[in-house]
Amino acid sequence: MQKISIVSLKEAEKLMSNGTVFGKFETNSLDSFDHSSDYSNNEDDDYSQNLSANTSAEKKEVKRRQRLSHLTVEEKIMRRKLKNRVAAQSARDRKKLRMEELEQELVQIKAQNEKLKKENALLQENAKTLLEENRKLLKYKSDLLSQQKEAKKANETLTSQKSGQLCALGSSLKRKLNSSTLV
Repeated sequence: MQKISIVSLKEAEKLMSNGTVFGKFETNSLDSFDHSSDYSNNEDDDYSQNLSANTSAEKKEVKRRQRLSHLTVEEKIMRRKLKNRVAAQSARDRKKLRMEELEQELVQIKAQNEKLKKENALLQENAKTLLEENRKLLKYKSDLLSQQKEAKKANETLTSQKSGQLCALGSSLKRKLNSSTLV
């Protein structure tokens, strides 16, 4: 393995960000660099550790697509057909999964709909009984009020008859008293 020494790690990071190639090594292969030189600062040690962590993350990001120039026309067609077949199968799988989810949701919604229909029928039945009971109570109230009015009228007529009788009795008593005082 070849070793490349860099004067400053900060300069190496600048070169890496520009995408500079060092001989046969690309910037992504910094883990092959020689970091064994002595540094006087602990900051440079921390910096080198951070740099090696960053380069491993960059390795994953910079993955390039493979060129197909080495393939024949038939191989390219076969590759395209295979990719299309895989894509079609994954689309069918996604569609099947979505249909299963929709069917489950449909079953849940139907169950909820049946529950709500039963609850609605029960509430309508309760409303009918309450309306019937309310109608009976209103009829009873009106009958009671009419009886009270009749009783009041009867009481008033009785009172007026009694007062008329009392008046007649009182006037007859006055006459008797007047006639007895005259005699």
